Formats: sequence, structure tokens, C-alpha cells
Amino acid sequence: MNIACVNTTDVGGGAESSAVNLSNAFRKLGHASVLLVGRKTGSGEDILEIPRHGVNPVRKAMHGLYPAMVRGFDRFSAIPNRLERLLGLEEFHHPGSRRLLDAVPFNPDVLVFHNLHGKYFDLRTLRNLSRKVPCVLILRDCWLLTGHCAHPKGCTRWKSGCGHCPDLSIYPSIRRDTTAFNWKRKKRVYDRSLLYLAAPSQWQIDRAHESMLSGRMCSVIPNAIDMNVFKPGSRGEARKRLNLPTEAQIIIFTAHSEFKDFETMLEAARQTLQNSRGIEQVFICLGRGGAEHREHGGSIRFPGFIRNQQQLACYYRAADIYLHAAHDETFGKSITEAMACGIPVIATKTGGIPEQVTHGLNGFLTAPGDSSAMAHMISQLLEDPAMRASMGASAHESAQKYTFANQAAGFIEWFSEVIDDWSSLRPSHGKLRRKA
Repeated sequence: MNIACVNTTDVGGGAESSAVNLSNAFRKLGHASVLLVGRKTGSGEDILEIPRHGVNPVRKAMHGLYPAMVRGFDRFSAIPNRLERLLGLEEFHHPGSRRLLDAVPFNPDVLVFHNLHGKYFDLRTLRNLSRKVPCVLILRDCWLLTGHCAHPKGCTRWKSGCGHCPDLSIYPSIRRDTTAFNWKRKKRVYDRSLLYLAAPSQWQIDRAHESMLSGRMCSVIPNAIDMNVFKPGSRGEARKRLNLPTEAQIIIFTAHSEFKDFETMLEAARQTLQNSRGIEQVFICLGRGGAEHREHGGSIRFPGFIRNQQQLACYYRAADIYLHAAHDETFGKSITEAMACGIPVIATKTGGIPEQVTHGLNGFLTAPGDSSAMAHMISQLLEDPAMRASMGASAHESAQKYTFANQAAGFIEWFSEVIDDWSSLRPSHGKLRRKA
């Protein structure tokens, strides 16, 4: 099978590594696969950059002969993007998107789209692309369903058309409340396209069923992690390598985005430290940099964002507990990483998290925003080493299904169904044949 994947970029956080790793997993199963990105920053030979400009004979003629004129032409062509930003519209003016298939070195059997926000892709090109190749949208967040935000944080206006947005600052932010227009523009694209949906959690698929993307063929295929990196190991060696106290109780949590509930985790940490009973406790917040806080004989440390996967796994292995609170979470990749390292998880019961964490088996679930319940669960696990060890072992076992091979195989099997369905509904004379 020939597979072309599309994402914002190739280097960054969890979304970027997920796209790269999935494309690599397809190749390991014997399929041809490339990753097309809006901005390439790595050096992978199978990662290609989407053309930035559409086909324009004037620009083509000037290229190489009059570079200053080309730069001026490019600045002029960027005016529509600036107008969209000024008006509060989502940026769709990316003419190079129309040349996406030209960048693929083979005739793809399927196009797989990861994140389409990030100012690099014109969503309107899905109409024509979906008439040429089966197009699968992976719902890694909710941006495709809303008038601007990646996660609505409790707002339900996306179900009926947005407008009167309660928070324009949520990523990706916009300047003015044109969310109703943005929503309608997206719906118009979807209504004219033949699209298929995948998501890493049933929770996200359920949201899609309530949205303007309802009625599409869907599949739940969880994210994957590198089991060669994220695996149990010596806690003592991990702490020595990271210069952490050997005998302390160590709790790890992450807070690298606005969708993580940093305030709840921080308050839970402070409540736990207040009741530490003289035992040294260290909370480590990955994803945020800053000075160490000393409280009640313990500390809260902020080592920043850890890009190196081996070092990240070392932090998990050094910990007694992994803490995870979120406002919205399609799939907690860091939860799976911690579980694979044999660490019990305490997380909020929101989004797709309950599909990963089974309360009382491999961790605990608490109500969103309930820092007291979270602190209580932390203390309960810290005071019971046997329970902690049992939950850690169950967490490791639970995580073993989240391999790249399983994820890629799940997609390949589903792609066959997608291709058959697309072939039966393929556009005829410019019109889509809808199911009865």
C-alpha cells in the first residue's frame, strides 16, 4: 500500500513524534510511506515539505533570475493571510496545498491527515483531494470540529455552529469572534468532501458524531509509544543519572500546554507536601522551566521541556507516581509512557483518559479540578508500597498494546475498508454519490 501522511511539522512534541513514528511503522510493515509537512526541520529522507506556493508562471519565470522580485512577489502573495488574521478568520490561504500530490513520489492509495492547523494547509483543498484519493482525518484534537480552538474546554457551541465564543485566546487563538463564520466555512468544505475519520479514543469519535463531521465512517485506533525506550528499569540508577535524592518520594507530572490543568496538579502537590510527615518528597513538573520551590521540607522542581526520549523515560523510571490532570485530553500519551515504565497513574476522569487508566487497577481517576482527591490518592499510594508495586505492574501490562506495530496494523486493516468504501462512492462527474 502507498501511504502519504500530512502534518504541521516533523519535530516538536507528542503530535509531531506520533506522525513521524506512524509513517516509519508503515514502512516497517512493508508499505511505501512518506510524511509531508508544512515546515521540515529534521533530516529524514522520507519527510518532504509541502510546496509553499501555488503554480504561478510569473513567479516561476522570475525564480533564479530576479530573487529580489521573487521576495517581493512572495510578500505580496502573503497579504491574504494577513487579512485573514486581521479579520479573525482561520488562515486557509496556502496555495501550495493544491500541489500536495505533486510532492508525493508515488501515487498514494490513501492520504492520512494529522494536525491541519498550524498555518500551512488550506482546508478547502480537501474537496478536490478527496475526489482523487481516499482522505483520512486523524482527530488528534477538536480543531476540525470548532470555529477556532483545539479544545473547547467545556464549551458546547461547536455542536450547533459556534459564535459568541467565550474564549478567543484558546490555541489557535484569533483576534475577533468570527467563529460562526469559521465553523460554517469548515462545514461547507466537509459537505463537499468524501472524508474518513480516525481518532485515538472513543471519546473523540463520540464528539465527532455530535459535530458537523457526523455521519462519516470512523475508527478508533489508539496512539503508540516506543516500547524499546519506555520500559521499566532501575529506579536507583535513574535517580542517580538525574541527580535526584535516592530515598525521597518522587512524583512526576507534565504541564507543557494550556490544556493541562497545571493549577490542580500544583495544588495537589502543595497539599501532599503539607502532610508529608517528615518524609522528603519531590514533585517534578516536566514541560515548564523555572526556579525550584521549597515547601514543608519538600520541593517542586521545573526542569523544562524534555525532548530527549531516553531522558524522559529516565524521569518516569525515577518516579513513584505519575500525576496527570487535564481540561481536555484526546489521548494522554505521557500517561501511556509512564505506564509502560511501570509507574501507577493518578489522572482526571476526562476525555479519553478513562480508556487508558482503569480505576483501582493501574491507577486512580479523580474528578476534574479536584486537587484534594488527587492529593488523597497520592498519599494513599505513597503510604502503601505493595499497592504501588501492584498498580505499577498492571500499568506496565496495560501499556503493552500501545505499540507502533499494533497501531500501524490497525490503520492498514482499516485503510482496506476505507478504499473499498471510497471506490463505491467515488465522485462521478464532479458529484459525490452518497449512501442511502
